[in-house]
Amino acid sequence: MFSKWGDFIQRHRKLVLAVMIVLVSALGIVGQRLPDYLSQSGWFDPGSDSIKAAEIEESTFGRDNSADIVVMYDAPAGTTVDDKAFATKVQSHLDQLEKNNPHYIDGIASYWNTKQAMLTTKDKKHAMASIRLKGWGNDILKNYRKIEKQIPIEGVSQHLAGQTPVSGALDTGMAKDIKRAELMGLPIVGVLLIIVFGGVLAALLPLLVGGLSIIGSTGILTLIGMTTEVNAFAQSCVTLIGLGLAIDYALFIVSRFREEMAEGFDTHTAVTRTVATAGRTVVFSAIMVGVSLSSMLIFPQAFLKSVAYGTISAVVQAAILSLTILPILLSYLGKRIDALHIGPRKKEPTPLQLYNGLWGRISGGAMKRPAATIVPLVFIMLVMALPMGNLKFGGINETYLPPNNETRLAQEAFDKTFPEMRTNPVKVVITGSTGVQTGAIMAEINQVKGLTGEFHITKQTKVDESGKATTVLHSGVVDMKDNAKVVSDIREKLDMLYAGGGTSAFAGTNMDGSHVYVGGNPALEKDSIDALLRHLPGMAVYMLVAITILMFLTFGSLVLPIKAILMTLLSMASTLGILTLIFIDGVGANALNFTPGPMMSAVLVLIVAILFGLSTDYEIFLVSRMVEAHAAGHTTQESIRFGTASTGRIITAAAAIMIVVTGAFGFSEIVMMKYIAFGMVIALLLDATIVRMLLVPAVMRVLDDDNWWAPASLKRLQHKIGLKESELDDPTLALVDFTTGTDLREQPALVSTGVGAADAAGGAAVAAGAIAGSAGGTAGHAKRISAAALADASDVRSARRIDPSLLQHVSTEEGFSAPHTFTATRPADYGEQVTEDGYAKTAAEIDSYDGASAVFSRGSRQGGVLDQADMLDQPQPTSHAAEPEEEPHGFFARRRARKRANQRKAVEDIRQAQRAAQLRAQREAQAAAQAAALASAVEDPYTYIDETSYTAPTAQVGDNYDELFQHTDTQRQSYQTEDYEAVDAPRPGLRPVSRRAMRINRLEDGRGDAARRARSPHSAYDTAPDLVDKTGYSSDSWADTRNDNTPISTAELMRRLREEDES
Repeated sequence: MFSKWGDFIQRHRKLVLAVMIVLVSALGIVGQRLPDYLSQSGWFDPGSDSIKAAEIEESTFGRDNSADIVVMYDAPAGTTVDDKAFATKVQSHLDQLEKNNPHYIDGIASYWNTKQAMLTTKDKKHAMASIRLKGWGNDILKNYRKIEKQIPIEGVSQHLAGQTPVSGALDTGMAKDIKRAELMGLPIVGVLLIIVFGGVLAALLPLLVGGLSIIGSTGILTLIGMTTEVNAFAQSCVTLIGLGLAIDYALFIVSRFREEMAEGFDTHTAVTRTVATAGRTVVFSAIMVGVSLSSMLIFPQAFLKSVAYGTISAVVQAAILSLTILPILLSYLGKRIDALHIGPRKKEPTPLQLYNGLWGRISGGAMKRPAATIVPLVFIMLVMALPMGNLKFGGINETYLPPNNETRLAQEAFDKTFPEMRTNPVKVVITGSTGVQTGAIMAEINQVKGLTGEFHITKQTKVDESGKATTVLHSGVVDMKDNAKVVSDIREKLDMLYAGGGTSAFAGTNMDGSHVYVGGNPALEKDSIDALLRHLPGMAVYMLVAITILMFLTFGSLVLPIKAILMTLLSMASTLGILTLIFIDGVGANALNFTPGPMMSAVLVLIVAILFGLSTDYEIFLVSRMVEAHAAGHTTQESIRFGTASTGRIITAAAAIMIVVTGAFGFSEIVMMKYIAFGMVIALLLDATIVRMLLVPAVMRVLDDDNWWAPASLKRLQHKIGLKESELDDPTLALVDFTTGTDLREQPALVSTGVGAADAAGGAAVAAGAIAGSAGGTAGHAKRISAAALADASDVRSARRIDPSLLQHVSTEEGFSAPHTFTATRPADYGEQVTEDGYAKTAAEIDSYDGASAVFSRGSRQGGVLDQADMLDQPQPTSHAAEPEEEPHGFFARRRARKRANQRKAVEDIRQAQRAAQLRAQREAQAAAQAAALASAVEDPYTYIDETSYTAPTAQVGDNYDELFQHTDTQRQSYQTEDYEAVDAPRPGLRPVSRRAMRINRLEDGRGDAARRARSPHSAYDTAPDLVDKTGYSSDSWADTRNDNTPISTAELMRRLREEDES
């Protein structure tokens, strides 16, 4: 599927590129309106009692906007706030402010225009004003921005605080974070990419994809904002995740493309193979990261939902860009991918060099003593996780701003000066209550400790005829760290009162008909925390099950996903432990410029989802190369080491890039962004080094062959739905022997041109072995085989063409001038050599071949290549015993091996019976055909016979080419030279061709004696499908001159035949 996609986008690259440019451009235009759709809300559980209290208050009294903006004014030294000049100056400014902004301000209440004692301090040194804003939701912050610069009074000491200024400061900080990531992070990422690739052009491609990702993400987030609530915080998360993953994915794609080009593939093939391998991995990685992020949708908070929608869209977009625009650009660049190279050019390391390189040695050392690696590393990481026991949760407030932030300092000064007027009070909303019931409630909850003062009525409806009303009670909490406890104590008191108990004088009051709800910011925070903790188990189950299923579908193993999950949980626990130590316990808080305190509960969920996704991301890239090596026939230990060695440099580079991107957010003014950034940096450092490079290889070494285990039924399911690991046409890893340290691809190319030096002008003077003057052809290697000169219609092929794991022949086309480049598509058998008679033989003269579906012995068919049908006719080899299989490692692996051995024996018994039945059927068909008295192959050159190949007593004859003998080499028969009578039956269903077209070597003397038999007639094909056999022809008599032993080209033969026909 992925190979087809790689081929498709190259064949239609202009169309696909144009469509993608239009889409990204459209998203960029739409994204310009993103600020209009960002919200400051969505932090709380919409189904909680605290939200219910807020809804009742708003529906009854309207939105409580008294805390939108609060301004505290300090009286000049030596005066009070009642000083006439001071009071007149402040109040006249406030009056003018309200008059100038009727569309934005709902009203202003100050000490001077209300004369309320609660709006000034007892010493009259400070007074306050409440500026109520119009609007709902996003409009509140917009209206604040309109009047923000008009609020300060020149020459007056004042402190601008309130819920909206704090939200505005947080919003401003997040906007700065995005700018910082783009301006500071991207240049550093560019430098890292240049170091990784060694060239400017290759480094620019991931940056381009990352930039397009940012443009597209803003558009996607805007479209999401048009349909649902999007918290402003989501923009930073989308930028962080989208930019980081887009660059990571592009890094893997470009790296794999450069590897394929270094292997000798042409650009089209290299891009196709890149999409089939790295592209497939990117898709599955994106799916798993998306699934991890989708776990946030389980929670009720709109903030988490909006972040989930945005980040999932960013991940999908990063994958799409990496599988569309990037491969298309690579197809245009081709060899120019290394243009603008900096420093000396270095060849891409071979698999063997990677295996023995730094990362290979590190993982090899870890596997050599797995217990000595696992035990101390797990112990260290568990110790890192211990501080997680101090994890505490809180809500978002001014403490998320830097300690020296002007708005935060103003809010803290106001809360200290007017504790009872705090902008985050506890509210108790009572409906359907009588005066007695309201009094009972107040008396009961005023006993709760930690309040700034007793509850007092701030709002009350008219009492109806039944004497019942809706009432709002109001008080503050002394220490915000005690918010959850105070709310719990209030609810406990109310539960006792409504149960008929209580500790106040009103205990036992009949509360029938009344309902009470605890609200305000402290209650909203507590209910939000409780909701998150309730849904965390569901999130954990969802992620574990989903990731297990997806990783099984990716790798076909149940052990690998379980191992990956355990490694991720260990890494995550260590990360959260370190974060707790820094952000809650306060280690290094002064240096990092933040105030330690409880972590916002929603941020924990976000951290878990992101870290789980990123850990899975690197696991996919690492294990996919292990599976690729294992599928090529290497042992589990070799596969583990090669997978780690081949991805070590890239994963480290990817992690470094992601650290730079997220590290830019570590300089954020917002504590929760610092929390996320440091969390990702710590997790990436642990994951890309200790976990992936040491712990994973060691654990997989212990599991050994059990790593690949899954029930047979599930394996069949994975294969059935087509999600098994992609199989390349050229599994070059199969030709690398890690045990002996031999790269068999570096052996001389096994080719046979069949072109003599004296025949075609400029032809290579070889008939077997490596091409003379070869510029680096390698056996079994998809590498360009460049000869000094090759004749038109020459052939370069492997020793055995029919085996799908061997090199497929590639021929020049007539008319191509030498030198010509041949690109192999399948590997050759390194143990064979092409001999001068055109056939494949092994150096050890092994006369048996274990094929994919049958076993044959050459026997009398010296040097021949048999097709599947011919194999079935052959007896089982007896000259060589099968090599004993290596004893599998692992308890489960040994059990499975025994089971498979029994299954193989049963299958082999069935096959033997099938072969016998097929052989009987063939013999019966041959006998019936012989009875039909077929004509000789040379009796009448103008009569049509079946499309059948023939074998002379002393030579194998293959299929011929084009006009000569058009059939496949999977059909063979034989004929006798003595009487020219067919002795074998034609295979059913073959298309006839004319005997004239066959041009069997017809002898003019017609004697049919021993001399004729000795001349061994041949077909027009022997060593290559586009060359005639090694027999010379004279145009006057067509006499056999075999001892000349010089092949001629098909074109030359056709020319001679035409001349003979004309004469």
